[in-house]
Amino acid sequence: MQNKFFKKGLVVGIIIILIGVSVASSTGRINLAILKTTGNDGSLLGYVNDTSGNPIEGALIRVHFHETYEEDYSDEDGYYHVFNIPICYCMKNATCSKEGYKTDWELLSIAENTTHDFVLTSGNNPPNKPVVDGPSSPKMGVTYDYTFYTTDPEDDNVSYYIDWGDGIIEDWIGPFTSGETIAVSHAWYESGWYTLRCKAKDHPYEDESDWLERTFKVPPKSKENAISKTSNSKVNCPECQSNDKTHLAEKLITRLEKNKVLSNVINLKNSDDRPICILLDKICKNLEEVYISLHEIADSFPDGSIPKDILEETAHIILVYFYARIKGIWAFTFNCGELSVA
Repeated sequence: MQNKFFKKGLVVGIIIILIGVSVASSTGRINLAILKTTGNDGSLLGYVNDTSGNPIEGALIRVHFHETYEEDYSDEDGYYHVFNIPICYCMKNATCSKEGYKTDWELLSIAENTTHDFVLTSGNNPPNKPVVDGPSSPKMGVTYDYTFYTTDPEDDNVSYYIDWGDGIIEDWIGPFTSGETIAVSHAWYESGWYTLRCKAKDHPYEDESDWLERTFKVPPKSKENAISKTSNSKVNCPECQSNDKTHLAEKLITRLEKNKVLSNVINLKNSDDRPICILLDKICKNLEEVYISLHEIADSFPDGSIPKDILEETAHIILVYFYARIKGIWAFTFNCGELSVA
């Protein structure tokens, strides 16, 4: 019985040893294969010619891979040879460029001494489509900075044409250095959907890029936020509600009560039910819209500027003199009740 168990154990042990040897050898072959495919022994070589077959000297051949690149320039015979390219399963983006010719782009699989001949066509390359960065949901009446960026294949200087979608156009601002990020400010004064469009052109060739388009919505401005600007000002002064001054609301009622057309619909017993209150409420809402619009325009100017101060003061005066809600005898007053109305 012991011999039987011994034989079975021996057989199992031999099988385990054989499996281990086979795994080790296969792993070694896999590792060797990986090493061979991840080395920098690849290269790209060939010639650069024009469409007539003439060699082009000084063309830049660049092979991009793994967020870096290797490059070489063609000699007088048009010959080039780019070394130190990883041999792996990814395709390589190879470019050939020279000023006065259109850049040639090729997607190549690189091995040892891979050959490829480039044929360049005379002409200029336009800048790449611009990239824009900035708020995707700008607030109405608020000025924002938007950044624009593009590159030109020949590193030519570039200018930008920007259409903000609201009738305002930046007509070829620049030129700027290729690859330089620029900032342009803008504000939208009406709510709605807008499409920002931008293109670039190079200098001196003035070849234009494709259009960049970006669509976004400018939401309506919150009325509550705009009205709240008056909550901490002198307009709503508690002292004015209990002094001996005649409030604007009373003066408005008095004048309207004397109107022959309106006098027959005025009921002085219940201010909540009087049609005159409904009428004045409608007037107040319209004045409220005017007040908000003036503040939105004022916000587009720098703090402390004369236009901003004038617009804010105008909005303040309009609100103080005309914003009256006739629910009882109450009204906004000006400068602690010192308002006088003839």
